Amino acid sequence: VPEDASDSFCKTQKAFKMANPSYGKTIKPGEIKSAASQAASRGVRAWLNFQMYRLNRWQRSSNPFLKASDWDKCQDNLNLATFAGEPVGLGIDLSKTRDATAVSTVFKDANDDDTYYQFIKMWMLKAYAEDHASEADFLGWGEAGDIELVEGEEIGLDHVANYLEYLDETFDVRRVGYDPYLVRALQPIFDERKWGDDVTVPFPQQVKFFAVPTGEYERLLIAGRLMHEGNSCLTWQAGHVETASDANNNKRPIKPKNQEFKKIDGIVAGIMGLWAIQNADPIVSDWYEDNELESA
Repeated sequence: VPEDASDSFCKTQKAFKMANPSYGKTIKPGEIKSAASQAASRGVRAWLNFQMYRLNRWQRSSNPFLKASDWDKCQDNLNLATFAGEPVGLGIDLSKTRDATAVSTVFKDANDDDTYYQFIKMWMLKAYAEDHASEADFLGWGEAGDIELVEGEEIGLDHVANYLEYLDETFDVRRVGYDPYLVRALQPIFDERKWGDDVTVPFPQQVKFFAVPTGEYERLLIAGRLMHEGNSCLTWQAGHVETASDANNNKRPIKPKNQEFKKIDGIVAGIMGLWAIQNADPIVSDWYEDNELESA
């Protein structure tokens, strides 16, 4: 739902349908109408939360990172398959249970060194999505194909392995950024793909590693040069992702405080993927030395 939509519009069936792909299917019209009425009656905070998480209407966070207008102008009718054979950078943000697992693929425009295209693949436990269906439209996004809902108690690595195999066979994978905390889980997958240290690079979840690519992610969005396909779950994450800064104003993406269900895994993976394609050619050791990376 647009930022400039009126409160009265946000209480209409048209707004409910616009923001919820599964409206009338897994989401019953009466339930969301009732939720809207209850939220409005509980006060401003409850009503704003309803609009953000049930109508995908952006609200400013306490430490806003991205603007809805910048995100919207970068949405385009993209198709991942059209980039077959092109150089790509990957960002991998793994989870097992409560968070989503995300793999971002980022391409540089062949004719413009300052324009990029990002795609996202995300997985979430179906049980988690069901338990938190009243807080965000995880089930609707799953039905729409914007996130894959997984049966069981944890997101198995086979999902990631199969997707990385597809990416490896379809595109020219130049660099892969990943959280070294989970290297033991990922290394067998990397070995199977024959991706050595020249391709896979640990990307610790610390501000000094996020600072430059986070700034680049924001700059490119503002400039209208970081295009995306309009994945609804990723757009939802872009609406509430915040940043934490150090003394030098270096930033890294974080969740809003005390709001565990507000996922940002797709944005985190996207920043890592952007770093990967922008650093697909330089010698990796230089980056290690500059950042004083310790062995995982």
